[in-house]
Amino acid sequence: MIHPIRSFKEHLRYYSKGLWNGLDEDHCFIFASGIAFNVLLCIIPLSLILFQIFSLILQNNDSAKQAVFEYIQRGMPIESYGQALKDWVQTQFAYVSNVSYLPGIIALLVLLWLASALVSSLRSTVNSIFKIPTHHNMAVLKIKDIGMIFVVSFFLLLIILFNPLVTAMHKISYEILPEFLSSFIHSTISYLLPIGISLLLFLYLFHSLPHKRIPWRVSILSTIVTVGLIEIMKYIFVFYLDKISNLGAVYGAYAFFVAIALWAYYVGLVFTIGAEVGKLYRDHEMSKAAM
Repeated sequence: MIHPIRSFKEHLRYYSKGLWNGLDEDHCFIFASGIAFNVLLCIIPLSLILFQIFSLILQNNDSAKQAVFEYIQRGMPIESYGQALKDWVQTQFAYVSNVSYLPGIIALLVLLWLASALVSSLRSTVNSIFKIPTHHNMAVLKIKDIGMIFVVSFFLLLIILFNPLVTAMHKISYEILPEFLSSFIHSTISYLLPIGISLLLFLYLFHSLPHKRIPWRVSILSTIVTVGLIEIMKYIFVFYLDKISNLGAVYGAYAFFVAIALWAYYVGLVFTIGAEVGKLYRDHEMSKAAM
C-alpha cells in the first residue's frame, strides 16, 4: 500500500515537472499570445452586437449599461479603472443608439469571422497540447466554429443577464426572508452562479474543440484548473493594479485597455495550463492502464 504523503509528493513532482516542460515544449506562451490577440480583435465588433442585443432585451439603456458594466467587471477584474470603463460603455451605447442597419450587419459579419478565428486558435491550442492531428476540411471547421460561437454567446448572455435576475430575486427574498438570510443567499448566489456558468462554458470548450474527443474526466479536470486559476488570479490582479502597478501614470487614459490586454493574455495562458494539466492526467492514466 502506497503511503498517502508519498503518493502526494509523487503526483506533485509529476505534474510540476510535466507542466514546467510542457509550457515550453508545447509553445503555450505563443498560443496564449495568439488567443489574447484574437480576443482583443473581437472586442469592438462584439461590443456593437452585444450592446444592441441588451438594449433590445432589457428595453432600457440604463439597465443594459449596468448589465454590461457589471459583466465586464466580473470577467475582467479592473475595478481600479471603473470610471474609464463606465465612460467606454457610455460611448459604445451612444454609438449603438445612432447606428443604422448596414453597419450593424457589417459588424456582425466581422464579428463572426474574428470570433471564428478565436475559436480556431483555441482549437489549435488544444489539438497541439493533446497531440491530436488536424484532419478536417477548413470550410467544415469554419461552419463548426460559427456554430460554437452561438453556443458560447448563449453562455455569455446567461452571465450578463444573470445580475438583473439575481437583483430581482433579492428584492423578493428580502420581503419574505430575514435580512441576514436574504443577504447571505444573495451574496452566495451572486458569487457561485457565474462560476458555475463559467465551468459549463469551459467544459463545453475543452470537450468540443479538439478534433478527437478527450475523456470527460480529462475535460472536467482541465475546466476546474482553468476556472480555479482565473478566480484566484482575479484577486492578485486587482491587488497588483491597486497597490503595485503604475499603469495609470505610464499609459494615462489608455491604462484601461492595457489592463484588458494583460488580463486577456493571462486568461489565454491559463487556458493552455488547464489543457496541459488535463494532458498530464490523461497520460498518467494511460500509463497506469498499460501496466
